[in-house]
Amino acid sequence: MKTIFTFLLFIALTLGVRAQIAIDFETASTAYWEVFGNGSGSPSDFGKIANPSKTGINTSDSVLKFVVNADAETWAGAWTDFYSPILFTSNSHTVKMMVYKSVVSNCALKIEGDGVSAIEVKVPNTVTNQWELLTFDFSAAVGLNYKRFVIFPDFPDTRTGGSVNYFDNIVTVGTTSVNEFAEASIRVYPNPADEILNIEHQGMTSLTISNLLGKTIKTYTFQPSNSKSVEVSDLLTGAYIISVKTAKGTFASKFMKR
Repeated sequence: MKTIFTFLLFIALTLGVRAQIAIDFETASTAYWEVFGNGSGSPSDFGKIANPSKTGINTSDSVLKFVVNADAETWAGAWTDFYSPILFTSNSHTVKMMVYKSVVSNCALKIEGDGVSAIEVKVPNTVTNQWELLTFDFSAAVGLNYKRFVIFPDFPDTRTGGSVNYFDNIVTVGTTSVNEFAEASIRVYPNPADEILNIEHQGMTSLTISNLLGKTIKTYTFQPSNSKSVEVSDLLTGAYIISVKTAKGTFASKFMKR
C-alpha cells in the first residue's frame, strides 16, 4: 500500500497536480468537523449558518460560524480529516480563506499527517465585522502528504476575551492561475449526489469534473449560463472536484459521489 501511494504521489508531483481543498459550506456538513479547546462552550458555538453579511467579496449564502469563548484556550479550533489526502505541489501550495471577525487577531491554519511534521501558518485579519480574504503560504509542505486540516479562528498570544468568527471559501490556489472564489462561490447540490449534480454560478461557460489526483473525468462547454445539471451516476463512489470557467476566472468546489 505504501509503495502504491508513493507512486501516486510521484505522479501527482511530476504532473504538477493542484492541491485539492475547496470548502464553501453551501452544502458541506459541519458533522465533518471536531471542535477542541473552546472552554465552557455549547454546540451552538459552531455550525453552518446563513451569511451574516452578504456584501463585499462574499455574497455566498452559507458560512461557518465559530464563537470562541472567553475561557477558551488560545489554541481553540476545529479539525477535519474529510478533505484528505492533502497534497501540496510546487505550483499549488497557497490557501486562501475569507474571514469575518469581531476582533483583530491571528487566524491559523494547520496541516497534520502521519510521519511528517505538522505545519502551522498564522495570518492576522486587519479589519473587523467585514469580510476579508487571507492568504496562507504552505510552501514548506510541498511534496508531503497530510490528512488533517485544522482551523484556529482567534489565536492570540494571551486570551483576554471571546470572539465571534465566520469563515468561508477556503481553497487552494496555484501560483500560475487564479482560483480564489473572488465572487459568489459555486453552489453544488445535492451533495453527496447519486445521479444528477446541479451546479449554479454566474456566467459559466464550461465545467470540468476531476478526481483528487487532478485527472479530468468529464468536461462540458456551453453558452454562458448560471446553472447546469450533469449526470454523475457513472462515477465511482468518492470525492471529486468540479471547476467552472467564467469571464472572471476559474472557480472550484468539492462534491461527493455516493
